[in-house]
Amino acid sequence: KVSLWGDKNVIESIKEDEVTAFIDLSDIKSEGAYQLPIQVRVNGTVVTIDPFQVTAEPDRLSLKLEKSMTKKVPIVLSLKGIPADGYEVYETIIEPATAEIDGPETVIGKIDNLVTDSLLIDDRTTGFSGTVSLLAENPLVTVQGTRQIQYSVKIHEVIAVKRIKKTGIAVKNVSPAFTVTVEPSEGSVEIQGKKKIVESWKAPDELLTVSADAITEPGIYILQVESNLSPEDEAEMKVTQYEPRSAKLTVEEKGAERHGEGHDTFRPDPYHDTDGEDYEGEW
Repeated sequence: KVSLWGDKNVIESIKEDEVTAFIDLSDIKSEGAYQLPIQVRVNGTVVTIDPFQVTAEPDRLSLKLEKSMTKKVPIVLSLKGIPADGYEVYETIIEPATAEIDGPETVIGKIDNLVTDSLLIDDRTTGFSGTVSLLAENPLVTVQGTRQIQYSVKIHEVIAVKRIKKTGIAVKNVSPAFTVTVEPSEGSVEIQGKKKIVESWKAPDELLTVSADAITEPGIYILQVESNLSPEDEAEMKVTQYEPRSAKLTVEEKGAERHGEGHDTFRPDPYHDTDGEDYEGEW
């Protein structure tokens, strides 16, 4: 606080920018703790006023001087909230990605990054972009260059994986003259797609199949196993892997009906175990 003493009318006419309080550091040559007098400089018409007195309170200032340090640190984009259910932030881009800062060595040495003001992402289903400011957390720290950061936040639907541990292997196109057994009778399938769709999806009966259309006589055959999704399902998800890749078919001439006349597909019993489904975590 600076106090002025003199003629009332004259004092009231003094402008604030005509009086300046300061400390003189010109004689300080090394680091350390100092107590320096607060001096007052008067300008303009104040210089000619008489009588006139000026005092500063407090009249001394304690300060610590140390070496200055410059450092480049990464900038962190601060996001607050959670996107809409089934969505996630998958990428953020900022420009510039780093900033150069300087200030007291003990302060700068403890700073690992600079953080922006927070951006709200609650219930968002699409990405967005714009400009955000860096937080000014310490008045002793100077940021070189701009404090305005260009950003882009990208949001998409969460991709999930569903594993069906046990699903029967169906044999298709079996001749009415034959009975067929398949080994193994069950397999596993992994499906990948958008979380909301994959979670509610029910596996079809003939998810894994073997085609017997080329079999014309009894015997033992090793045939390829194929995964089958409907065109509608293929538009929303994909099979990332399945086992087994092949199966052994034992084909015999029909001596007794197993599944009724005219059936051209053999399904192991039980064919599909709904308890065999599980999920992999989201990514």
